[in-house]
Amino acid sequence: RGPRPVGGRGLAAAMSGPSQPSAASAASPTAAAASSSEAKLEEELRRQCADLERQLRQDPLMFENEALEVQLVQMQDDFSSLQDDYRSMDRYISERLEELTAQLEEQARTAGIAEGHANCLNDLLHFHEDQGQLAGSYWRTQCDKRDDSISFLTLKLQEYTVPSTEYRRLFAP
Repeated sequence: RGPRPVGGRGLAAAMSGPSQPSAASAASPTAAAASSSEAKLEEELRRQCADLERQLRQDPLMFENEALEVQLVQMQDDFSSLQDDYRSMDRYISERLEELTAQLEEQARTAGIAEGHANCLNDLLHFHEDQGQLAGSYWRTQCDKRDDSISFLTLKLQEYTVPSTEYRRLFAP
């Protein structure tokens, strides 16, 4: 920011100091008057520049603009910091998500294996229950057959044996 050119002349031209009169203009009296008027014009331009700079420094909008510029820079720094934090957090969450996904998959595999073992044990339980019932039924049947056989043999034995009272009567003297 700087003073703007006034009257079509740039600040550099206004601040460069009095111009040197050329050899042709130094010889004539009108050239001396022109040189004097240029010096006055240059002095007037310098004074106007100084007034404008003083007004610019005293302008409340200037202070507000500077404060807003500082605030803008601070907000840009904050935004940049927040973007860095976001990227860092995004990386962390992505890594954590991958970890938890791997753990969950491992737990699902383990649960599947455990469920398979549980199903196998359940089938074995039913098998052993059925086998125990069949074995019990077999041995009950065997016992019933033996009991029937013993009853039959007892009856046969009774058929062939003579009661003792009759035996005494038949063979008694």
